[in-house]
Amino acid sequence: MKKLILFLPLLIVFTLIVSFHMIYAGSNDKEFDYNFNSVSSTLLDSNLFTQVDDKTVYVQEEMDMDDFEKTIENEDLTIFVNNDNFAIRILNNKTGYIWTSDAPLNRKLNSLWTRRVESPFIYTYRDIDSTPFEKSLLDSFDKTTDEKLFTLSKSVDENSNKVTFNVDILDTKFRFSYTLTLDGANIHIALKNDTIEEYGTNRLTSISFYQFFGAVRSDYVPGYYFIPSGNGALVRFEATSPISSAFPARFYGQDLYYSSSSNSVLNYPVFGGVHGIDQNGYFVNVTDGAEFAEYKYEPTGFRVDYHRQFATFNLRESYAQKIPGSNDRIIIEKNLKQYDIGYTITILSDDDANYVGMAKVYKAYLINKGILHKISNNSLGVHLDVLGSDYEKGLFFKKNYYMTTTDDILNINKELTEEGVDNLYYTLRSFNKGGNTDANYQEYKFDRKLGDIKDLNDLDFGYYYNPTLYTSYKNKPPKEVLKTINNMIGEIFLWDKPVYQYYIDIAEIIDHFPMAKKDLDKYGGMALDGLSNKFYSNRNNKRNEMYAKYDKLLDEPISMYNPNQIMLKDTSKYLTTPINHDRFRFFTDNVPFIQIVLSGYVPAYSEFLNFSANMNMDILKVIDYGINPAYLITWEQSHLLSNTYSNDYYATYYGNLKPYIIDTYHYVKAALADVYGEEIISRDVISEGVVKVGYANGIDIIINYTSDTYEYEGQQVNPQDYLVGSGDK
Repeated sequence: MKKLILFLPLLIVFTLIVSFHMIYAGSNDKEFDYNFNSVSSTLLDSNLFTQVDDKTVYVQEEMDMDDFEKTIENEDLTIFVNNDNFAIRILNNKTGYIWTSDAPLNRKLNSLWTRRVESPFIYTYRDIDSTPFEKSLLDSFDKTTDEKLFTLSKSVDENSNKVTFNVDILDTKFRFSYTLTLDGANIHIALKNDTIEEYGTNRLTSISFYQFFGAVRSDYVPGYYFIPSGNGALVRFEATSPISSAFPARFYGQDLYYSSSSNSVLNYPVFGGVHGIDQNGYFVNVTDGAEFAEYKYEPTGFRVDYHRQFATFNLRESYAQKIPGSNDRIIIEKNLKQYDIGYTITILSDDDANYVGMAKVYKAYLINKGILHKISNNSLGVHLDVLGSDYEKGLFFKKNYYMTTTDDILNINKELTEEGVDNLYYTLRSFNKGGNTDANYQEYKFDRKLGDIKDLNDLDFGYYYNPTLYTSYKNKPPKEVLKTINNMIGEIFLWDKPVYQYYIDIAEIIDHFPMAKKDLDKYGGMALDGLSNKFYSNRNNKRNEMYAKYDKLLDEPISMYNPNQIMLKDTSKYLTTPINHDRFRFFTDNVPFIQIVLSGYVPAYSEFLNFSANMNMDILKVIDYGINPAYLITWEQSHLLSNTYSNDYYATYYGNLKPYIIDTYHYVKAALADVYGEEIISRDVISEGVVKVGYANGIDIIINYTSDTYEYEGQQVNPQDYLVGSGDK
């Protein structure tokens, strides 16, 4: 193989010739290698990489099923119900494994938690004085007589394999029905809004079903939870946890109408778990009500010695109303939110009982729903996000910095194509008057001082557009600013910037969007950010009502920056695909879940590699994840932006980046040439820091993140390098 070694910052180039008997990436015009640093085992053992699986065979203890009645079944699963408390157990007919909602094994719990484990749901409510309470079904009993203060009944529809559970909680005065439907290896749980009856003074605020489904005490079971943070994260079951509190994250983020503060966001309403890797697993997909749902992970040692995860559905929101001269008053929504709850648990078996199997299930769901579309995409590309201009605020006048013109882009394109870099996709960022600082949902007209947009007609390019944010050096909210339910300004507090930033009301964005789309189609088409991953409502539109409005925004797929599930169906290019999770310390592994879902369907481009803290590792991740490299660049040197709003766009100077762009392109293209456009069907860590990725066409890629040569089936995989070969061995 031919290689080029790049030593930062000197770019020292030398040649190493290596030959392999397998199909190997070796058609480069220049030889290079990104092994400019040794890699410590501490880095590879960190949660930024995927760890070696513990594939210890887990044998489930024999389970007492005397209190459970077989209720519905099919070829894949059998559902058992405890008629006294509606706890469920699910027998995987293929593997013999029993999944439980009441976590019966190795249980050491007090009476309160025993009731909660055995209850089918946990709910919260507020009384007439707005005092909050959290209860389970089995908490409703007379403490003197032990008499149950609830009634239960169920009915079974054998034709549709559905069970309807009817619940009346007599002490808190709530009544509702929910259903469980069996379909192949899928269990659908649903709660229709119109079945909920509040016949007292209490008001329901949230509900979560089967909080202990898939729960694991301490490290009794080899396995992990999957969380869709960033590209994907695992939490392996360990005896202790580095955190002592719960981790909550809203699907699609907190509604900005209720709070503009930044919280953890999950772009995809899914999660899963594995009990015995490649043995038994489950995958949860929230299909209805995700916009009001919150994922929660509770580590072992927090409240109880169980790892557990579940989704909570918020039925009413609360907010703090400021009272002049007094403490804030907590206000509760008067009416229940008008939406139905629904989610699917898919039971996974054998080789599919892992995060790759979860990605396959989710991909099949997205395809079936028409959300994920196959896009013709047969060769590696490069995304160049080009920064046009910004300005520095002066005492009387502003100082403009014109960082990249259309002529500069043409020069860049000429130089790169002459070096064999094909399939370039450009996005024009801050090419509007006022540059990056003044860009907003209305301020996007092309600045003629940066050239003539028509000069770029022969290029593949789009125009960056983020309509959600308004930035200004003046502390004066625009008239279109989003106001939250408590009449506060939707403001973002930037401690490290000399500017003020506000969210624009979603109604203003939607009203203006058709005009913006029409105008930006003249500029190469829209490359959408902000709205692609922000989902929020306002005073006149409920959150669930916004789906229809978002759905009508586009009549064709366009480029999107890190889109959530809502916008994925309109995505032609997936830009700034995350290559890491959100780096919470309780995560144990980093996995390319979203890249596996997209593989073979939507072309995905990496985050900007020139902002990477460890470029050689991230380039190997680009190969590992089967995606395209991306950079944010300027023609002028980036230090000119040091006193502007764009001062965090460092290391963007094309003059320095050019050799990296060229060499990375050829290096990655050689790796992915035989698999580009194919689906990823397997991924295994075969040794610490060594990953094998399998594609649907039978090609495997071995990625060696370590500083040592790795021998794979008689072939050598060089340090921090890859090997491409046939997967039929």
